[in-house]
Amino acid sequence: MTDSAFDDQAFLDNLPDEPSAETDEHVSWPVPEAESPRSLRRFTDEDLLAEIPEEEDPLYPDILTPQEDSSIPKRPTPWFIDIFLYPLNRTGALNLAVTFGVPLVLIFLTLGCIAIAKVAPILIFVAVPLAMGALIATLLMCLYLGWYVTECVRSSSEGNVRAPDTIGQTPGMFELFALCFQVFLCGMVFLGMSWSFQASFMPPAWVQQTLDAVLAFLLPMTFLSIIFLDSIRGLNPLLNLKLICFTFLPYCGVVIPLVLAHKALFWACLHLPDPIGLITLALCEVYGAMVSAHVLGRFAWKQQHKLIWE
Repeated sequence: MTDSAFDDQAFLDNLPDEPSAETDEHVSWPVPEAESPRSLRRFTDEDLLAEIPEEEDPLYPDILTPQEDSSIPKRPTPWFIDIFLYPLNRTGALNLAVTFGVPLVLIFLTLGCIAIAKVAPILIFVAVPLAMGALIATLLMCLYLGWYVTECVRSSSEGNVRAPDTIGQTPGMFELFALCFQVFLCGMVFLGMSWSFQASFMPPAWVQQTLDAVLAFLLPMTFLSIIFLDSIRGLNPLLNLKLICFTFLPYCGVVIPLVLAHKALFWACLHLPDPIGLITLALCEVYGAMVSAHVLGRFAWKQQHKLIWE
């Protein structure tokens, strides 16, 4: 073996197994085999977009339209039947029984004690506290019903089709009074305009009825504005007229049947003999308030892209 061959073999034996900083930069190392086109395909834009779930927008993955959100419950029956079943879940029926049943029981107990007191006057000392309790209970139930109706509107505006479960969410007295004051003020503003116009001008019947119809048409949108703004700023007529113009046809389709249904129920109950008529009217008003809140909330949900509360 020649000296040159020996030197070459020694040089090869002294080469490092791994590249290091001391290795000559000109030494070439084996190049890894290039990846096949098949392995590169998973990095293309089309494949990345295909991995995004269908319900998400590739540009705005966190924004879902109501029709795409599978978490929103569907109506089990046709809508024109299902809206009347809105309060008939466990929570809705419980709230209906409490808000209507408790004052009714106390009123009947009071009337019974008063009737018996004519024979046994000592029972008058029982009838008076019962009457006061019935009055306080009725007031509290009205406050609670006002709060629960607003919760029905908010729940339905999120796409729900049954009365909301509010167990453990009952507000404090201050919140009840504040919210009900806003709702009461809304109603009194509209009633006050009607009464003051009638008292000041003594208009013909058709003029007064036209004014009442216009006020009844504006009232639901004002009610929605107060709920979603959580402020008396919802009484702003310019805001409400603008929102009505944006949603005019759907708004007419919701409000006109509601107004006509309430007038028909009121007229029918007044023609029933007392006390059946008054009891039926009270029950229909409580039940109808929940159904109306659901209908208004669903309207707000379907028209949410047009209803800008600002």
